[in-house]
Amino acid sequence: MKFLNSVLQRDADFARLYSAVATQQLPLAATGLSRIHKAIVSATLARLTERRIVLITHDETSANELRDDLVSLGMNALNLPSRDYNLTELRGFSREYEQKRIDTLSAVADGAFELLTVAVDSAVQYTVPPERLIRNRFELAVG
Repeated sequence: MKFLNSVLQRDADFARLYSAVATQQLPLAATGLSRIHKAIVSATLARLTERRIVLITHDETSANELRDDLVSLGMNALNLPSRDYNLTELRGFSREYEQKRIDTLSAVADGAFELLTVAVDSAVQYTVPPERLIRNRFELAVG
């Protein structure tokens, strides 16, 4: 990764992108990169700026794949999943997606991530306000 960081730092386009992030000219968009290049550029930006980065993708699959690529680069990356909608009658259902969303939102509230991937439909879904989430958390311990 250090080699890739040094190569990127010599690239003029990356220098402009880095400058925009460092001087808080946000939000910004970067297009034309393949998935792995998005991961490398994002990871490098996060490491150089020591800032948390949110990456919005066009769908849930690409958000998960990008998160996996970032994790493989050694980054602490999370994905905020979309809510699971079902418009048919249910006999039973799982709250897995709700639990994953709450877990991710809790980690975000704690700042316990470097990069967060979010599908655009997940980004616009209503969720619990951060203050309420923090106020209503508790830990369970053995004993």
